[in-house]
Amino acid sequence: MATPPVKRSRKTTKQKETPVDADSIKVDLVGGKRKSLSQLTNDELKAQLIKHGEKPGPITDSTRKPYEKLLVRKWQSNSMDCTNSVTIVTSPTATSAEKRNTNQNRASTSTPLTSKRLTNKVFRPVTQNELNGNLKPSDIKASKQFVMEGLVADVLTPFHRNGELNLSVIPHYINLLLTDGITLCHVCGDAGEYKSLTIDDRKALMQEWAKLSKGKLQGIICNVSCDSLTTAIELARYAHHIGVSAISCTCPNYGPKITIATLTTYLSNISNAAPNIPLIYNHSERIIITSSAEPFTSLNIEEILNCIAFNVPTFCGLQYNGYNLCDYGLCKTSGVHSKTYYMILGKDEQFLGGLAVGCTVFQSCMYSYLGKLFNSIIDCFKLGNIHEARRLQNIAYTVSRKLNSYGQDVTIHKAMMTLRGLDIGIPRAPLKELSGDMITKLKTEMAQLGIFISDTAVQSTNNIY
Repeated sequence: MATPPVKRSRKTTKQKETPVDADSIKVDLVGGKRKSLSQLTNDELKAQLIKHGEKPGPITDSTRKPYEKLLVRKWQSNSMDCTNSVTIVTSPTATSAEKRNTNQNRASTSTPLTSKRLTNKVFRPVTQNELNGNLKPSDIKASKQFVMEGLVADVLTPFHRNGELNLSVIPHYINLLLTDGITLCHVCGDAGEYKSLTIDDRKALMQEWAKLSKGKLQGIICNVSCDSLTTAIELARYAHHIGVSAISCTCPNYGPKITIATLTTYLSNISNAAPNIPLIYNHSERIIITSSAEPFTSLNIEEILNCIAFNVPTFCGLQYNGYNLCDYGLCKTSGVHSKTYYMILGKDEQFLGGLAVGCTVFQSCMYSYLGKLFNSIIDCFKLGNIHEARRLQNIAYTVSRKLNSYGQDVTIHKAMMTLRGLDIGIPRAPLKELSGDMITKLKTEMAQLGIFISDTAVQSTNNIY
């Protein structure tokens, strides 16, 4: 009799995934604080995932474990800078009481129910309290209380005919700003030709504006941007030494794309050089900010804001120079950034639209000579006179379009300052001044719009100045 064949089970043994020991992984956070993975708040865990190229949805106690595993897999699969930011150590098993305390801490800072309305493409920005909630006061670098509201004039740099600085004009410049209701200014920015200035020039300008603005202006913001991090740190230390209100810097130009880790490292080094004054990040859409790990996906403005907030202790706000009010509005409404972080709008063409989405701070070099016009738009909007606000905004549109037809920005803005009544000289070479015929044409066009009228023969129904 034949022996029946042995039945073999077709069941395959499922390979068990190695459990994640959340207490054995240490993560470095802002201020030198180190936490284990289990001690991270839900928002801190989310920031780590975003830093490594993920776009997580809301993290709650029920969804936390999968996200912890995902983060560990990212650390293990990508050879990133984990040696500097993540350490796996042997830790004693946490007691049940410690685990209960950890869960309570996470629950106290977990994402509110309102964030569930957001998709996995958008996350709720963190508040400064959530960012610093588990750190001791000694771990957080103090910063001065700096209040911004209204117009920030991106001031132009005055030069003599030979190209040297003309610091004697600055007192008259300040008086002109005050006449138009401007009490905040930004020094050595793009309009200030900072790329054509030496380090000594920038220091001299910062010192003179800081000295002459005391008791007159509400505050000054000094741009310390430079592709050389060493130079940017030197300028930040000098700004800190002379006591400016705040410093600002743009993304370094190391190519058309830059990772968020490079940007936050750049900003945090500058922040550490000036630990007692706020730092403002000047965002440009010309440079794409990507995640720090493959596939290097581009980040939107809200994600950039969140990552900077977690990594730069003195960060207080961001200047947005794009036209997308949808992205800007999300930063203002999907969280508490409108209360905690300043969102500065840098596009004159979107001025009235910016007011509609809740913008309270605007920055432009046009405010140096058209501050009265833009302050009038704000007043009309606050009074509910939208018809008049639109009329004034249309004048601003027309002025902006005409100025763009003349070419170089700084050249035309300095010509407008001359028409306004303050001669701040010519641009520094290689830029050239506007010709006499072009200035005459510009004056006529502005007079027809009711701006800088000095000739009674010019007919206009809109006398702004």
